[in-house]
Amino acid sequence: MSFLVVPVEVIQYSIVNRKIYQLQLFLYMKIYSSGHFYDFKKRRSAIARDLGICLKTLKSRLQWLEQMQWVLMDKKSDTLIVRGFPRIQKITGNKSKVRSVIYPEWFNCFRAWAVGSVICTMIRWQKRSRRLQGPIRRGSKPRNSSTPYFGLANSVIAETLNLSIKQASVYKHLAAKHGFVSIIKRFDCISENYKDKHAYITGVPEESHRVRIIRGKLMLQLYDEIKPGIVELR
Repeated sequence: MSFLVVPVEVIQYSIVNRKIYQLQLFLYMKIYSSGHFYDFKKRRSAIARDLGICLKTLKSRLQWLEQMQWVLMDKKSDTLIVRGFPRIQKITGNKSKVRSVIYPEWFNCFRAWAVGSVICTMIRWQKRSRRLQGPIRRGSKPRNSSTPYFGLANSVIAETLNLSIKQASVYKHLAAKHGFVSIIKRFDCISENYKDKHAYITGVPEESHRVRIIRGKLMLQLYDEIKPGIVELR
């Protein structure tokens, strides 16, 4: 199989529960088998080598997959049965049909792909949500972000993926580094004169960490614009 389509909620579940590399092993076995991994004991070393892990780590990750019944081991025939995604979604309590594509070469940057997949889905959901709201009537308050672009605050990513805000920022930029998302910095001009910084911070101290001086102007850093870089299937 040259690629695999993975339910995004399963990816999110794995990140939230700190099982991202258990998911990596599961997807590896799924992409390189027809659902039955024959002669598993003989192939363990090759699997560990391909994923850059030792046999002990492979065994630990496999134990979790077996406990969760994502895989089943037929010891008599030495065959590992890799469960289908409908069954996995029942186990994890997920129902969404939104899926993300992964290719074998992306196993080398798996965390970036996983986080990027969830962020891309969040951005597309934001686009659909805003489109469904329709045009905003004059004088009415926007029900969603009124910014002319789509993006996510690090705090939103952190909450969605059970990460610290610092981790959310690091992982978002990791996804960008590997091309799974594109990030564009966005700013709002507060004043044409940077000398107004002290007065602004005094009046709005909670925004002091977002104030920047760029080319002599006082700017307020907004949340980044994010553009998806991963194909989504529905």
